[in-house]
Amino acid sequence: QISLTAFGPVTVVFVQIEIESHRHEDFSRFETEIDKVPEIVECWAIGGGMDYMMKIVVRHLSDYQTLIEGLLDRQIGIKRYYTYVVTSPVKNEPIPVQLLARPEH
Repeated sequence: QISLTAFGPVTVVFVQIEIESHRHEDFSRFETEIDKVPEIVECWAIGGGMDYMMKIVVRHLSDYQTLIEGLLDRQIGIKRYYTYVVTSPVKNEPIPVQLLARPEH
């Protein structure tokens, strides 16, 4: 693990995304465009009220604003988004492989 703060100021943002249409080609178009953005370090398709959850790492909040405006300008089907700025990390651990590797009972 590397401490991101060693690189200078870092802002981590989680974003929930709802896309306009739920056809296969709409999901594919969105995912293809998201894959091209290096600041989006993680993206999950999720169930529930939203379609995607993304983790974005930028230097400053203004960089995030520029990024999200660029995504909206690309017209990749974003209907609505909610931004959550990380104010303080509480827990950041690797995946517990030893627990996942245990045989199920």
